[in-house]
Amino acid sequence: ASLVDQLSYEEMLTIKQYHNGKYSIIFNQQHFRLCKHMISNYINEPIFIENEFQTTVSHPRDLKLSKQAQRLLTTVNAGGESELSEAWSFEILRRMFGAKLLKTEMEIKYWSAHCKITDYSITINNTPYGVSVTRAMKYKDIFTREDALKLLTKKLIGVNESTEAVLQCDEWDQQFLHIWTTHKYIVNVLKKVMKELMITQPELTNNTIILITVAQDIEWIFHQNKYFNKTKKVKKTKKKRNRRKRKMNKRCRKLMKKVRHLDMNIICSFLLQFLLMITILVLL
Repeated sequence: ASLVDQLSYEEMLTIKQYHNGKYSIIFNQQHFRLCKHMISNYINEPIFIENEFQTTVSHPRDLKLSKQAQRLLTTVNAGGESELSEAWSFEILRRMFGAKLLKTEMEIKYWSAHCKITDYSITINNTPYGVSVTRAMKYKDIFTREDALKLLTKKLIGVNESTEAVLQCDEWDQQFLHIWTTHKYIVNVLKKVMKELMITQPELTNNTIILITVAQDIEWIFHQNKYFNKTKKVKKTKKKRNRRKRKMNKRCRKLMKKVRHLDMNIICSFLLQFLLMITILVLL
């Protein structure tokens, strides 16, 4: 942390463009060199790094994802509207650290069915890491120290719990906590709280690598449902129609069963009465 403090975020700022310039990752080269050095030399200490994600397109369908990221996007997870943020989280780790996807959320095995779980696992230089993805934002309000403390405490507890609970076949020694955020000022708020936690609760921060990515004005990272709710609505209406059809079919089948069990004399008398009533109404 002290080494990171000595380095200005503005110096040696690097912009890397991908997919014909449709999106960019902006980062401090010295920060990432330091982080890579700590990872490659297995330095078991918490790390705090930041970068920025920018794009020229308004819809995620216009951006190309790697096959591994597409796997995260299309594979069923434990719930929540987080497929896009997780898929792009991996894409950033792939670009920055050469990460390879190991297992998705539901593929990772734990000794307990009730423990906290991580979003996916990766390998960097053949070393496995867990990755937990979250978002730091506040709708129409200021993101405060209390918000940062609540978020980091909750997520770091989950990171430590999943690391302890993961089975040997999928285990890792270190995790990334990847935080997407809407504004640059939130990075500083989170950094201050992280420093406090490293002093007051070192067992909580443990050896977690905290990566914060600023994705300002990229709404689909934070509000995925706004971009995919149309297709979901169509699916829901189709489901409703199918349910109604099934209900009508059930009612018809029940009615036919009742009719079958009735005596033919009763059915004939009922039909004759019905025809007689119609005849009388016509004559009147």
